Amino acid sequence: MKICLRLHMPGIFDTGWAEVMISLMKKYGDCVAVVGGTVGAVAMMDARLENKVKIIQEKFSEWINKNRFEFDVIVNSMGASDVERMMADSWHIYKRTAMPIVGVDTNNRVVAFWSEGAREFAQRLSEDLKFDLKDGKDFGTTFWREGEREFRRILAVSPGDWILINKIVVGKAEAKDVVVVCEKGNILDIIGAAIKRHGVEKLGRIELSEAKIDTVKVLRNIVKSRRTDLKAKISKKIAYIEHVGYDVLKLLDEGICSAVTVGDDTTLIVGDILSRFGIPIIGITDGDAEGLLQGGELAPGSTIFKVKSDDEAGRRIFQQIFEAKPFYEGVLDSLKGRIAEVMKSEIISVITF
Repeated sequence: MKICLRLHMPGIFDTGWAEVMISLMKKYGDCVAVVGGTVGAVAMMDARLENKVKIIQEKFSEWINKNRFEFDVIVNSMGASDVERMMADSWHIYKRTAMPIVGVDTNNRVVAFWSEGAREFAQRLSEDLKFDLKDGKDFGTTFWREGEREFRRILAVSPGDWILINKIVVGKAEAKDVVVVCEKGNILDIIGAAIKRHGVEKLGRIELSEAKIDTVKVLRNIVKSRRTDLKAKISKKIAYIEHVGYDVLKLLDEGICSAVTVGDDTTLIVGDILSRFGIPIIGITDGDAEGLLQGGELAPGSTIFKVKSDDEAGRRIFQQIFEAKPFYEGVLDSLKGRIAEVMKSEIISVITF
């Protein structure tokens, strides 16, 4: 049997279950373990599984469809806060691929399957793991149109969850039933949630039916064993990053020596990732963090400018210093000086690490 083991979200790595699942799959046949998303990939590195897990850069459903003839079954494994999350995520994959799929929730100790072709394997897996076996859930219609408006129901939501569309925070759930409403690619409303208008503006126009939608309380809980010995290609380039949707690992592949990060959560998340590679950041913040990451760290040499409005400050830095380009080439200390000069009337405080 040829198995694709998808290790989804950081919790599967942080709890040690990723390595357990990788070892167990060898009992059943040949296995390729994969992880997608920057935060999940970093958790994989923290678990020191780089030689056992492949990082994929695209949406999993797109990647698996390109490689579907290489596998007999998908095992979608995660440590979900609620078994409905595993059910919903696995169902989305099944709907987009029609491949035999088994979902595993290591936190709630459940195995589920979505086709008769996966039933026998799911039963063996549940017995070996000593998990409950359940039929996979069909969530029905989640996308529909009414005139020019499009609607998409978000699955497995809990009140208090942050709602991310294409990796940008656009709202906070206030109910279990949440529906995104769009017209001509623009979000008009998120029923059952408090909208974060600035996030919606950053997001811009979307293809609602294909958009990547996530709901989380936090992207990752406090990390007990984080790496600080990772190596990256270093150049003279300093990246400009204005939201957490940026793929930081791609920037590391290109080679950077630092990054200017705009926004409280962006600064903490990107700074925490880059600290593993010893890469400092210049953070532009104003104190409105959503708390998407718990207990992040920054590399020595990092500087945080707290300003009146990080969005306005970021726009000025991007236009006046980066000249509307994604990278700036120069000396980090010199760039800090230029930012301090451009922002001198807006700066509330400066912290150097």
